[in-house]
Amino acid sequence: MKNQDNHLQQDRKAKETGNVFFIILIALMLLLGLSRAVIKDSGGGANIGDKGQVKIAASQILKYVKSVENTIKQLQLINGCSEEEINFAANDFSYHNNSDAPSDDSCDVFSPKGGALNAPLNPPIEGQFSGGVAIEGFGSARAELLYKQQLGSNLALCNALNEMSNITYSTGAPPQDRTPNSSFTPFGQYDYNNAPTQPARWIGEGGASETGSVIFANKQSGCYTLGTTGRHYIFYHVLLAR
Repeated sequence: MKNQDNHLQQDRKAKETGNVFFIILIALMLLLGLSRAVIKDSGGGANIGDKGQVKIAASQILKYVKSVENTIKQLQLINGCSEEEINFAANDFSYHNNSDAPSDDSCDVFSPKGGALNAPLNPPIEGQFSGGVAIEGFGSARAELLYKQQLGSNLALCNALNEMSNITYSTGAPPQDRTPNSSFTPFGQYDYNNAPTQPARWIGEGGASETGSVIFANKQSGCYTLGTTGRHYIFYHVLLAR
């Protein structure tokens, strides 16, 4: 009788163990399916899915550009670097090399001897530094020192960046601005004295076919629509206003 009871208990435990493993297997399959749904290619260099992931990516970008901005201020205040000496050269960013920067790397944003900041990575941070575009109403009439990032067709990320930058619009996508990628000439020498007083391109000036872009005037950060067909989105952040 005891042997029979023992066999029944063992069978019951085996069934319970099998049920537990089955439940765990189902849970893992559901989790894997959810992960695949959330993590998908956004077309802008980041793997972004739901709204939570989009906000995290937008927050990372804004946090990063703010760290670059603060690093530049630190180089100016502590190392005595002028804005013409700031250098962004690092790894794949050799085209940002500033020949006017001190040879000891003390004004290099990404050098351990300078700002010791990590260079932009992909994903989700990828972009370039430019001194060829101005923001309407921001600083003087000269071009600003900007960080620019192409977001591809990632409208959700663009909208999230604008929302976090206090830029609002009633349409589902941000206004169009005709400032193309080619206008963001890679930063080399940020020469204030020789900078054009009237840059070739302005963001937020509200031209004939971009009247809605005035919402970017006086805005340090923003993301605008470029082009009417095959649209893609460009994010900018002013690191130094001229």
